[in-house]
Amino acid sequence: MKITTDDSIPLNRKRIRYLVLILASIIIWSFNVYSFFELKKAIEAPIIIKETKTIKIEIIKEIERPIPLILSEILDKVFTLESSRGLHDSCQRQGKYNGYGYNQNKTCFDTQEEARQVVGKWFEKHLTTKSLPTSLCYYQSGKIMNDCRYYQEFKNI
Repeated sequence: MKITTDDSIPLNRKRIRYLVLILASIIIWSFNVYSFFELKKAIEAPIIIKETKTIKIEIIKEIERPIPLILSEILDKVFTLESSRGLHDSCQRQGKYNGYGYNQNKTCFDTQEEARQVVGKWFEKHLTTKSLPTSLCYYQSGKIMNDCRYYQEFKNI
């Protein structure tokens, strides 16, 4: 077996080796450049254009319209709420009247009409500065409130 060196390889074979080596280098380099740009594209976040619309939403709370009640209707309903139209009037034990819950357990009137007039004047006074719900809540509880159980019961009569 004869050992040969690269110098002993014919010139054509040397050229072919270099050409293959150069071509392989070019192919590898090209593949790396291509992969670099493809990877860069994959990493970049895509640009997405979204169309946005603004929607205006209004929340409308139902506002109770003032009940166009005349004073006598208000007094009738209060009379119903306070004493079931006189059935549970504690002043009757003394032969007197209230039935409207006015200054309850402390004030009794000589006549039913007198009790109605005093309570009517109370509502006339308070309805000039307060709404009907506030006046009713104040009448029943002594507290100024916009809504209360008493007013809700009043509406249901």
